[in-house]
Amino acid sequence: MIQDFDPVWEFRVVFDAYDDAMAMQVLGGLCEGVIRANMIWISEAGDRAPCCLSEAGVRYVSPIGCGSPHPCQTVRGAAEILEKGVATCIDIAPYMAAQLRLRGQGATVVFVNMRDHAGNKISGMYHALVQLSKGKTIDYTQDLIDGNTARCAEICSKRIKK
Repeated sequence: MIQDFDPVWEFRVVFDAYDDAMAMQVLGGLCEGVIRANMIWISEAGDRAPCCLSEAGVRYVSPIGCGSPHPCQTVRGAAEILEKGVATCIDIAPYMAAQLRLRGQGATVVFVNMRDHAGNKISGMYHALVQLSKGKTIDYTQDLIDGNTARCAEICSKRIKK
């Protein structure tokens, strides 16, 4: 894990969403900022920033509520993910999207509703995926959980564009 990271800035974003589509759009905007911050951090960290989170021993953890009656989520940037060694889907997706962008691929974070055991959508509960510019979505979180490193290794084999 990287121990000598720059100070972490924290801010809280509170918003009212009238429906899932609006909430996913707001979360997408927040993730866009995290992707760009991760790109800067990864570029400056150089070889200290692993391309694949599994290389650094990062493991998936379930999101923890923020103690309010309303849904809330902490989003970790690259430095905090690597320092703490844990990440949720909303941490993993922006990290991997940043790695893809640094290698010249278009990538963004998209959200899908979580589903209950019967397959019904759970309003207000989302899973973050990486969407490539060609429309394909990749679940790097599930890859990390399953120990599947093939997709990540494929993008890591491409050189970072300077």
